[in-house]
Amino acid sequence: MRPLRHIIASAILGIGFLLFVKPAWAALIVFLTGIFIDLDHLVDFWALKPLLLFNIHDFLDAEKYDK
Repeated sequence: MRPLRHIIASAILGIGFLLFVKPAWAALIVFLTGIFIDLDHLVDFWALKPLLLFNIHDFLDAEKYDK
């Protein structure tokens, strides 16, 4: 899933959680968890490009990894 879709899905889940559970801090945790759970993709990035420094544009370009 592309990063923007993760943000949208996390926002929808966070809003849904806010509507049903009510505490704003809990909805924020759901939203942030949905985004930060993708940090494991940094390992994939460096496995494919081990000699390159981190580049946010390459990291967010999901089409490079669909091959």
